[in-house]
Amino acid sequence: MKIKNLIVLFMSYITIFFTNICADNFDINNYLGSMIPSQYSTISIKYYLNYSPYQDETKNNIQSKTSIFNQVLSKYVKEIYNSNVYPNFLSQNAIHFNEFLELSEELKLSLNPLYTCIRLFYNKIKACELVDDTVLLQILNPLPRLIERYFEEKNNEKISLKYLKKSIEKTILFKFSEHLNDFQANSNEFISELAKEISQITKNEINQIDTNKEQYYMKERFRNLLIRFIEITISKLIWDSKHYQNIWGSVLSIANNLVRLAEHKILDHMDDLDDMLWSLTIRFNYFLTLVGSTLPTDFYEEIENDIANGSAFFLELEEQDQGIVSKKESLLKTLLNAKAKSFAFHETGLFSDQSV
Repeated sequence: MKIKNLIVLFMSYITIFFTNICADNFDINNYLGSMIPSQYSTISIKYYLNYSPYQDETKNNIQSKTSIFNQVLSKYVKEIYNSNVYPNFLSQNAIHFNEFLELSEELKLSLNPLYTCIRLFYNKIKACELVDDTVLLQILNPLPRLIERYFEEKNNEKISLKYLKKSIEKTILFKFSEHLNDFQANSNEFISELAKEISQITKNEINQIDTNKEQYYMKERFRNLLIRFIEITISKLIWDSKHYQNIWGSVLSIANNLVRLAEHKILDHMDDLDDMLWSLTIRFNYFLTLVGSTLPTDFYEEIENDIANGSAFFLELEEQDQGIVSKKESLLKTLLNAKAKSFAFHETGLFSDQSV
């Protein structure tokens, strides 16, 4: 028993030793530098198109277009997506994500195949330890243009019995006004034929209602998937402290693009937008806590000036929950602490939080 305890104690010391060694030497910028995008960056997903879908005789055939998309997706999954190193590429480059969105837009596909595709990216990004901020910007900048048509409210989405009632009334009125002689000649046959038409109208309307419900359900599933995908990407964001001049601009750009999602009805509830902006604020606070001492004081002064004059629009939005510390207050507190560390580090060189 004593020998067993000694072994456990020894292993604990070894674990602590190597943990400290890793903590002292693990640098965010070195980590990102080791994840150089591979040859995948030169491979377009359109490489997997055996022929142009726009010149094929099945140009207007939705089923054929969906088949084309699925074939491209299948080849991409087998030859690129399943690679062990692909998360490293995805953490620094979103080109394939955007290319699939563009292909879906060009082919005017329904949501189902695109949902399958985005879900693959959602699950793959879980394997990324860190995600470069430029990746999220690559995704967000064209996103409204490429998917807003899926979120446009159509007239036939509004389910109403008034339409059915009016259709039946018009049918009855037409029958009796235009075919009154038929009714007088053979009322039973007339009524039977009228009942069949009314039954068909009702059946068509019920089918349309079912179709609308299915489309609405798919749209909401897709919206929910996008929210989860963007949220998990934000939670892994990292900025390059060596190029600190671009960091705050990146944060503002990401925030503004999130607001655009709400403007285009892709986010249809303020809670969802607020949640994303909170995720961004918390992640940026975390980044400043990690490397804030190495950033120059003028970096902090720029942010403080923008907050003071209201240029950081996302921090001016009303909080959705009463009585909480706001995003602005949370960020200002983190800025104050990080700026103090930066001053101490650059003045004395005795303090650094560069190590993770």
